[in-house]
Amino acid sequence: MPGPGWLWPDFSNPIFPRHSSGPAGFSIGRRPWDNDRFLAITSEFNMQQRPPIILSSLDAVRLERVLDALGNHPSPDVDELRSELDLANIVDPKDIPPDVVTMNSTVTFRVASSEKDFSLTLVYPADVGDGVDKISVLAPVGSALLGLREGDEIAWPKPRGGQLLVTIIKVTEQPERSGDFLR
Repeated sequence: MPGPGWLWPDFSNPIFPRHSSGPAGFSIGRRPWDNDRFLAITSEFNMQQRPPIILSSLDAVRLERVLDALGNHPSPDVDELRSELDLANIVDPKDIPPDVVTMNSTVTFRVASSEKDFSLTLVYPADVGDGVDKISVLAPVGSALLGLREGDEIAWPKPRGGQLLVTIIKVTEQPERSGDFLR
């Protein structure tokens, strides 16, 4: 639901003459509305807002240890993970919903532009190994995945710049769901 100050366009009028102010004061101006423009603007706004994330207390403790071991080395990746931990709703591992991405979860994604699916396992830095089908929680995408749910979308940075819109299709394996709290 849009926030305060949001005026909905009058879709019954084919010209959409009303001036509307979009999310966070983003001025739409007097440009005519259409459904594609409306969806593009609201999607862009939603991608800039972090969805609330859920994190198990065990993962939170383990991740704090990883961050402590790194010390005060400035790094955008470390800062991103710290931000995620600060925003997380931390719950007992038994209370993690089965569709949430936790540490050591295997996740199936879909790239919006190609409709191709792929799977990765979110791991601690020491567990990356050869990196095949694994992503470190210290990678920008890794920290962004932590605590998201099936159906959530994220902007995935491309190696040569730009971004891909990626949707979490399924959490295919999750330690908490299987009762494996030592993994």
